[in-house]
Amino acid sequence: MTFMKSNTTKSQACENCRVLIIDDDRDFADGLVDILESHGYPCTVVLAAEDALPVAESFGAHVALVDVCLGTESGLDVIAELKQVQSEILCVMVSAYADAESALQAIREGAHAYLQKPVDTEELLETLGSCAERLDLRRRKTAAEQALRVVHSQLERKNRWLAGLCESTERFVDDVSDELRTPLAAVRESASILAEGTDGRLTKEQSRHLDRIGKAVEDLTRMVNELLDGTRFKGALRRVDRRRCKVADIIRSVRPLLAKSLKARCVRLVEQVGPRISDVFADEEKVRKILVNLVVNAIKFCPAHSPVRLWAREGSPGQVELGVTDEGRGMSSESLKFLLAPDRRTHAEPRPEMRGLGLGVRIARELVSLNLGRLRAESTPGKGSTFSFNLPKCTRTAILNGYFGLLDAAPGETPVSVLEITVDENDRSLNPARDFLVSRCRPADLILGDDKIGRFVLLGWTDLPEEWAGRLSAARQESMKNDPLLRVPPLRITPVGTWSCPSKSDEAKDTVLRLLTGRTSEAQGDHA
Repeated sequence: MTFMKSNTTKSQACENCRVLIIDDDRDFADGLVDILESHGYPCTVVLAAEDALPVAESFGAHVALVDVCLGTESGLDVIAELKQVQSEILCVMVSAYADAESALQAIREGAHAYLQKPVDTEELLETLGSCAERLDLRRRKTAAEQALRVVHSQLERKNRWLAGLCESTERFVDDVSDELRTPLAAVRESASILAEGTDGRLTKEQSRHLDRIGKAVEDLTRMVNELLDGTRFKGALRRVDRRRCKVADIIRSVRPLLAKSLKARCVRLVEQVGPRISDVFADEEKVRKILVNLVVNAIKFCPAHSPVRLWAREGSPGQVELGVTDEGRGMSSESLKFLLAPDRRTHAEPRPEMRGLGLGVRIARELVSLNLGRLRAESTPGKGSTFSFNLPKCTRTAILNGYFGLLDAAPGETPVSVLEITVDENDRSLNPARDFLVSRCRPADLILGDDKIGRFVLLGWTDLPEEWAGRLSAARQESMKNDPLLRVPPLRITPVGTWSCPSKSDEAKDTVLRLLTGRTSEAQGDHA
C-alpha cells in the first residue's frame, strides 16, 4: 500500500486512546500500526470481521478503524455490532471509494468519521486526535458527574442534619419558653397579691420595689414572647399563600387580637379605612401578622390615652398602602436607618430609644417582602412614628410589577424561570391544585392562576426550569401515593423559559401575561 507524504510532526502520545484496526489487507493495517504507534497510540489488528467483537472487548478498544469491505462482510454491519455491544466506542470508516453516499451511510450507522484510501497521514492523525479529545471530554464529564453525585449526597446528608438541628432548636426554644412562663406568671401573681395589700399594708419603698418587679417581669415576658415569635416566624416562612384579600376584613380582624394589650396600656386603636379600597393580592394571615407587630410596637411607646391609628388607603398606581401611626416618643433618622437595614451588623449599634422594636420590625419587613411590598418608616423625635407598607392590587399587571420590582431593587442579576401548569381538562377544580402548589413552592415563588381555562403560571428564582418541573411532578406522585384520598388533579407541567432579571424583566413579564391572557403589559386592570 502507499501512504501520501506529509510534513506533520508527531502528536503527543495518547495512551488512553486504544485503537483497533479492522481490515483484511495485512500490509495496509500494518502501515497504520506503524504510524499510530509512533505517535503513542496503542494498536492491534483484526483481519476478519468475526474476530472484531471479542478482540475489541479483550483489548479494551476506544476507537475502531473499520474497512468498509471485509471480504463478504460489510464494515457497516461490523460498526453496528460494535456499537450495540460497546456503545461508547468511536468508529472510523475507511474505504477506497470516494462515495459521499457511503460516507453518509457510515455516519448514520454511528461512525465518528470517514477516511478515504490511500490515507493521508495528517488527516489520519487529526481524526485520531479528535477521537482522543472526545474520549477525554467524556472521561472528564463522567468524573464530574460522579463528583457531583458525591457532593449532592453530602449536601442531602447535611440538609437532613440541619433540618433536624432546626427542629431540635425550635423544640428547645418552645420548651424553655414554656418553662420560663410558669415562674414568671407566679412572680406576677405574687406581686399582684402584695400590691393589693392582702398580706398587710405596704410602705412607699416596698411599693416602689413591687413596681420595679412588675416592670422587670413584663420585660422578661416580652422577651420570651419575641423569642417564640422569632422561631415561629421561621416556620411560617415555609408556606406563603397569596390570593385575593379584602383590606377592610384584615384590619377588622386585628382589633380582637390586641384588645388585651390596648387595655393594659390604656391606648385607643383608631381604624381609618378608605371607602373604596381595592382588593389586594397577599397572604392574609401574614398581612395580619404585619399589622399586629406594628401596632404592638406602637402601643409600647405611646403615652396613656393616646391614639394609635391603623389605616389603609389607595397608594401609587396598582398599589394599596397600609400603615400604623402613633404619637409616641419617635426616633431619630439614624435609628430608623438602623431599624430598616437588611443587615444590621454593618450599621452602628442601636440607641436606647429602639429597645423592644427590633424583632417586630424585622419580622414585619420580611413578611412585607413576601407579599411583594416594601416597608417604610417616618418618625419625628417627640412627636411619633408611622410605619407603612404597600401591597399590589389584585390585577396581574400590579402583581407582576410588585414581583419584578423587588428583583429590580436587588443587587446583581437573578435568574427567573417560568412554568406553565395546565390542570387536566376533565378535572378543572383549581383549589386542590393551588393548595398542592402552595405547599410545594418556595416562599419567593409566585403562583398565578386562570380559573376559566384551568391554568397556572409559576415564577421562581432558578435557572433550571426542567428540574423544577420534574420536582413538582415527582412531588405530586409522592403525595398521591402517601395519601390516596388526596385529590390533586393531573397536572401538565411545561417549562417555558428562563430570564435574567432585572435586565430581562420586561420580557419575562410580557411572556407571563401572554400565557395567562394573550395580552402584553400594556393591558391594565386584567384581574388575577
